[in-house]
Amino acid sequence: MRVFVLLAFSIISMNLIAQGEIKMGVQAGLNFSYRFLSNNNDNDPETDKVIRHFDTYETPGAAYRFAFASDFQVSKHFNFEIGASFTRNQYVYSNSDLNFSGFVEPRRGFVQDPDQVKTYERQVNYIYAGVPMRGIYRAGLSSLKFIGHIGVSPQILLDNYYNSTITYLDGSEDKSSSESQNDLAEFNFSPFFGLGLEWELAEKWCLRTEAVARYGALDVSDQSPINTRLVSSEFTAGLYYLLRSGKDSTE
Repeated sequence: MRVFVLLAFSIISMNLIAQGEIKMGVQAGLNFSYRFLSNNNDNDPETDKVIRHFDTYETPGAAYRFAFASDFQVSKHFNFEIGASFTRNQYVYSNSDLNFSGFVEPRRGFVQDPDQVKTYERQVNYIYAGVPMRGIYRAGLSSLKFIGHIGVSPQILLDNYYNSTITYLDGSEDKSSSESQNDLAEFNFSPFFGLGLEWELAEKWCLRTEAVARYGALDVSDQSPINTRLVSSEFTAGLYYLLRSGKDSTE
């Protein structure tokens, strides 16, 4: 609730003080996420061994992000943007080097029948709602501008789940889904920055295409032996409509 109160307050405030153009936009993006792990257990060797295992078998996963944004021109070259976003991040654990264990833990490489299993794959998903805020620098021609931005997004973790697939040597598959039992932070801040282009499509329409890098803190509990940080690269396209013309942008 607090992130949406912040969104409403910020939009109202910017409408009152903004002297330049005001645009509304919708964004859609494709992201690739990966997590970095660190030892939070007094450099315990067994914890390091677990981290090396995950680092070996985890790869970035493809997911998406959608957002609505209000864009306020504050000077000739600078804009401020705030919006509401829905983001799904994913990374993938895939292992074909499986071993027998009475204690079944596929994500650690242990199964009861390794001679029958070809691969084990787990897609781990994080779902966030956020309020991204960013400062945007714009320069160039009226029809085509270079844009760069830096910002931060307060965000709430809505869900964390995984989809598992065991593939057997005969080609059959056993699929399952489950909620994660990890102790993750329900609220955090995710900083980001990016570069792109702004294209004028018509008198009141423009398109922004951007490459974005994001960083997020997931597992920040001091009680966890392994801390997790999620990073993602993203390609985003945003379509904007001019709601209000302001002062001459050359002023």
